[in-house]
Amino acid sequence: MTEVGWAIISTGRHPEARMAPAINKARNSRLVAVMSRDLERARAFAARHGAPRAYDSLEAVLSDPDVQAVYIASPNYLHAEQTLAAVQAGKHVLVEKPMALTVEDGRRMVAAARQAGAKLGVAFHCRHHPAHREAREVVRSGALGETVYATASWSALALGPRPEWWSKPEQVGGGAIMGTGVHVLDLLRFVLGREVVEVFAYQDSPPIELTDSILLKFDDGSTAHVVCSRKVAYPNNDLNVYGTAGRIRSVDTISTDLKGSLEVTTAAGITVRSFEVDDPPRAMYVGLVEDFARAVLEGCEPAATGEDGLKVIELTLAVFESNRTGRAVPVGRA
Repeated sequence: MTEVGWAIISTGRHPEARMAPAINKARNSRLVAVMSRDLERARAFAARHGAPRAYDSLEAVLSDPDVQAVYIASPNYLHAEQTLAAVQAGKHVLVEKPMALTVEDGRRMVAAARQAGAKLGVAFHCRHHPAHREAREVVRSGALGETVYATASWSALALGPRPEWWSKPEQVGGGAIMGTGVHVLDLLRFVLGREVVEVFAYQDSPPIELTDSILLKFDDGSTAHVVCSRKVAYPNNDLNVYGTAGRIRSVDTISTDLKGSLEVTTAAGITVRSFEVDDPPRAMYVGLVEDFARAVLEGCEPAATGEDGLKVIELTLAVFESNRTGRAVPVGRA
């Protein structure tokens, strides 16, 4: 097998604008099927993106022998049950964030995939921005010296219609933190290569908050400040890392589009790199798809595993617990 046959679960805006085109552009992938509860909607989506089959049930998708991998972009509360069904049917799964709404469900997903021999990945696309990958290598090289602290933000002014389930806490799990904050939390783990041991957080209006301000403590004693908001008109969606011997400024790179610049300052001098690609809205997603398909074809691990998704669930629950209690919360005990 030289390419992976994909099925997309959901015909929402994100699969429409990014993931379906990304699967079609990926060198090792092809779009085989689309599923929506509305069969006519699935057929229309499939026609627009060249998928030969459309389904209105998960069971039908999982019975298709040409489907090796399933991309799950359904409402958050369905991620766990659909992932469990898919891996038990022998399919590999790339699931949208948040991977699940509880640690228990996340653990069940990881265990089920492992038992089935299926690959389980989480769609943390920010890991595929070259600025973030280069920043990770700079940190790992020791060029910054000892990491002291970092800052990261992904905010926007959220206007326009939203899916109905976004207003239901039991279905969405949260507000800004579930929309963009989970990406930032994962990105800091990815770039810094450290685990968070404690969280202190403030949220403006839980359970579906519009702004989160989060302080993280890592296992090496360094800290990070994270902000995510749906109320900011002109945000700085940047990643900054400060060390005893250098600094990283990744400017306007935390986004759905591949753009921005990376500035690295060390004793050796300052290097600046800007990022321009042919298809900014889809470039990171092509990388995401190709990476997961490679994991399926070669038996390696995807860039963001189920275990990575589980870590982020623990962090988000600690954020809610810290806001509720007004105290710092050890991660994994929320």
